Amino acid sequence: MGKRSLDRVLGEGNWGKPKWGPGNYPTNTMSYFDRTGWLPRGKTIGCYWDMAVKMNNDGIAFADVVEGEEMTVTYGEADVQVKKLALALIDLGIRPGDKVGTVLENSVGYSISILAINYIGAVWVPLHMFLREAEWSYIIGHAEIKVLICSEIHRGYSLAKLAASLQPQMKLLKKVVILGNPEQGQLNLNDIMEKDYSVKYPGEYIKDVYLKKYIFSSDDLQEIIYTSGTTGPPKGAMHNHDSNLNHSLGWVYHYDLGRDDSLLNLAIMSHQHGYGVLWVPFWLSSLPVYFIGAFDLENTLRAIDKYKPTFVGLNPPILTMLANHPDLEKIDTSSVKAFISAGASIPLTSARLIKEKMQNPRFCIINGYGMSECNGECGTPMGDFASVSMAAKSVGLCHIGCQTKITELGNRDKVVPIGQQGEIAARGSVVGIGYYRNPERTHEDWDAKGWMFSGDLGEMDENGILYITGRSKDVIVRGGNVVQPLFIEEFLRNYPGVGDVSVVAIPDDKLVETACAVIVPKEKGRIFSRKEIYDFMKEKTMRDNIPDRVETWDELIYTATGKQVKFKIKERILKNIEKEKNKDTKNAPL
Repeated sequence: MGKRSLDRVLGEGNWGKPKWGPGNYPTNTMSYFDRTGWLPRGKTIGCYWDMAVKMNNDGIAFADVVEGEEMTVTYGEADVQVKKLALALIDLGIRPGDKVGTVLENSVGYSISILAINYIGAVWVPLHMFLREAEWSYIIGHAEIKVLICSEIHRGYSLAKLAASLQPQMKLLKKVVILGNPEQGQLNLNDIMEKDYSVKYPGEYIKDVYLKKYIFSSDDLQEIIYTSGTTGPPKGAMHNHDSNLNHSLGWVYHYDLGRDDSLLNLAIMSHQHGYGVLWVPFWLSSLPVYFIGAFDLENTLRAIDKYKPTFVGLNPPILTMLANHPDLEKIDTSSVKAFISAGASIPLTSARLIKEKMQNPRFCIINGYGMSECNGECGTPMGDFASVSMAAKSVGLCHIGCQTKITELGNRDKVVPIGQQGEIAARGSVVGIGYYRNPERTHEDWDAKGWMFSGDLGEMDENGILYITGRSKDVIVRGGNVVQPLFIEEFLRNYPGVGDVSVVAIPDDKLVETACAVIVPKEKGRIFSRKEIYDFMKEKTMRDNIPDRVETWDELIYTATGKQVKFKIKERILKNIEKEKNKDTKNAPL
């Protein structure tokens, strides 16, 4: 048996194995856990990419596997493309510290783009495919993006046209590069990659000239990922090379990756789950990563059956869909060691059902927890307690070199005893370095000792295992995506006839939570339909921001000081839903 896990990536003796893990847990009385062990610092994304190419030059790196659209590149072939795009970005004037945004689906092209951006020291700013004008305008301007790489179309919507309409008002955005057919004034991604730069940049220009002239290090900014908060505009969580690499190296250890492992990545790479929990650990280990682009259940089943991945990255709604699909038992799932989920709690019934149907007796579900600000710092391990019931309830232990604690609500200096609910905080090598151009919010969420306070509620048991019990921040997690009620409320207040509005989370069998908007009209008798609101919002903001349910009330419920009492609003909505169900039952034919 060859080397596994971090010994393959880093070499034996170059990392420190944590003391605590499956089969060996501490016994604590307070909700504080320090995962001993250490990971090296000092190398950039580009350094690790060079190591991965050298380790497995002829092996599969990335593959688009949708039938009729298959494309596979080896590590050597991918490296050639990374260097071509890196030269193209240099030719467009990009230098270390400059911001390059991407709006792309999981794919070979997305993989090449991220690596090329970081290889030359530029800062990657991912935008989700489902964002629209409001989010693009803010993020592109706030992040000071100079070059934007995006797909021409996403599910029938023209991203190229959106980029063209916004570019004139963006002060720093110099070029838009399109994967597909560009609009006037935009560049074609394939064209700039295939351009001959040999005269202008002869020989091994990047290695011999650029990287020697433009110095950057592992503690320089590598990524800004925008995350929805509870107040104000989105916040740009900053990560340097060290924090993202230490995070992903922790998952390499966690999965115990060997030379025969591979990943089917269904989780979008513009989220830290799809990126750092899934994509990065596998290329760090020089292993294949398969993509199906936009999620499709039939393509997922086909890919598992044909390509035999050992790991599948997904979210709870996808896991539930797979668990209930009649064809899951008809395909060969014997290769799959684990489903890796994050973003929301896993329904226990779905977890049990999927376990029954999978053909690998060692199969388990890994449930991860983290934030854009501090990556996926926790995860249920493959090992002696990764049962479906544990994965559905717990998010496991924090990673190598990380610390977690539960503090008293309203007193972040006081750690609570085990089993008591409080606010979750994390510190260590995986935690980001603050919010971009937002020192006030950075100061609110990070303390002077380096602890990042999540706003999430949780409990810790005596073994250091973490359980999520709720959120103190007013957010909605729709299918693993964070939705900000305040943003939706402010958005809807601009719609004609809206006097006031409240947006709350309601439970959903597939998406875990969805948004319900309660609108109070300016003129009594006015009724707002869900279709009307959908039509107003669909071209202006991302799909997850559009309420799945709309109700019209004469007035909202407030405290004496004028604050919305959202739990009472939610109670009334749930009663209305129940009444509708009972009415439908009574009217159903016998």
